[in-house]
Amino acid sequence: MTKIDRLWSVRMDLHARFGADLPIGLIDAILDGVARRWESSPAFFRTVLIEREAVEELEHRLHGGMTSSLAA
Repeated sequence: MTKIDRLWSVRMDLHARFGADLPIGLIDAILDGVARRWESSPAFFRTVLIEREAVEELEHRLHGGMTSSLAA
């Protein structure tokens, strides 16, 4: 059985927004990492918060910065 990607719409939005400038694998890795950090949080608004944090990390990466979670 295939695991359902509950963040597929967020993932597609991030691919569309950042895919021309950043590798798709990096976008997916950032989204998956952010999602893992929010796993134990209540489900209400979790997707919105995950997307917001992922966008912040991707924008930071796009403009030459590196977040602490990705620096290791």
